[in-house]
Amino acid sequence: MAPDPKKIKVAIEDLARAGKAWQDQADPLQGAANATTGRINLTPAEMGLAAPLYGAYHGICTGLYTLLFEAAGQATAIGGALAHAAAVYQAEEDDGTHRIKGVW
Repeated sequence: MAPDPKKIKVAIEDLARAGKAWQDQADPLQGAANATTGRINLTPAEMGLAAPLYGAYHGICTGLYTLLFEAAGQATAIGGALAHAAAVYQAEEDDGTHRIKGVW
């Protein structure tokens, strides 16, 4: 038995919406990554008496930047994959591919 066309439409819309939600998070993540290179990245002189901790502090800032930068890239990739899947499913639904093949 074929699935209800309305349910298929809703599922495809949900898939596209999820893709957009992931892609929408990429810019804020990239912005946060960029902020770690400027606003919170202090020099040893700026750290004053805490200068002996500079190595650990710099390591944390570098790690935070890397984590946020990679998260932005992954959010873009996941969002793109979901949007692509939604577009393919929609195209196949429009063409009747699933009904022809009997695959849902």
